[in-house]
Amino acid sequence: MSTTTGTSTDGPSLTSTNTLYVDWAVINGGNAPTTVRFYTTLYVDGNLQTSWPTEPPLNSNIPIGIQDYSIGPLSIGTHTIKIVTDSTGAISEGNESDNEYIKIITVLDDDPNDQLNQAVLLGSMTQTRIGTGSIDSPTDVDMYSFTVTAGQRISFDVDLTSGLDSYIRLFDSNGVPLAANNDATGPGEISSPNSYLEYTFTNSGTFYLGVSGYGNTNYNALTGTGDVNGSTGSYTLVVSPGLAGTIRRSGDTTDYPVDILRFAAFHRQSIQTCEHGLSYTGGTVHEQTTIFSNWRAACLKRDQEIRF
Repeated sequence: MSTTTGTSTDGPSLTSTNTLYVDWAVINGGNAPTTVRFYTTLYVDGNLQTSWPTEPPLNSNIPIGIQDYSIGPLSIGTHTIKIVTDSTGAISEGNESDNEYIKIITVLDDDPNDQLNQAVLLGSMTQTRIGTGSIDSPTDVDMYSFTVTAGQRISFDVDLTSGLDSYIRLFDSNGVPLAANNDATGPGEISSPNSYLEYTFTNSGTFYLGVSGYGNTNYNALTGTGDVNGSTGSYTLVVSPGLAGTIRRSGDTTDYPVDILRFAAFHRQSIQTCEHGLSYTGGTVHEQTTIFSNWRAACLKRDQEIRF
């Protein structure tokens, strides 16, 4: 059983979107050629799929078989594949018990975290959470869950590491869409296919973020159905209780995720580069999970005056 043609070995994994191909072979193990037509029959989960005739003579110790017979995609779970040769009992044999072969296969979900009850847990949004993921197929969705307190404003930033054109959707615990974004620009970023979203949560509780490729924008978060083809590729996700974004030091080639906690007042400050990050009066922006206290930032650029 394989997912590609031209091979006679089992595929490493079978998923619900794969077209599955069956290869089989039987041999005349007797000491004389066959003299009548016999049939070899394929069953899938006990249901007759098809039969193949073999005309006489099939000489002793000569095999016959079929390669790359498609049985299409199968649903998630276990399935029974059975091959029965001489299925009509046309040939008299000394041993009638060796004409059947059964194989149990397991079909996996090719998108195991595409709905609320399969979401990857990010935890309580008391700090920035950073992870990596990949939209592996055009209908793939990656779902994440997190908890917030009432009044929290959370930012969601997708930074791309490949050709993905990302799309993000925010859901409540009932799968009701709350917000979505395609190509918004995050703090310190230039226009790109990245996605960025900020949202203030009126109520506390568990909420969900879905990451998909643009084009696949209207799937059902409860059932995982309704997917259509979208963009594919890998990404980095930054979910933060502050503004989430990236900074790059002068002369460096690496983008570092940062977050900036909010402050209600507005200030004017000048951000300048320093040896280990970006500095301002009262603190330093460090790599990875940075905190600006008493700030609200619109962008982060070297030696640029920022209005708050």
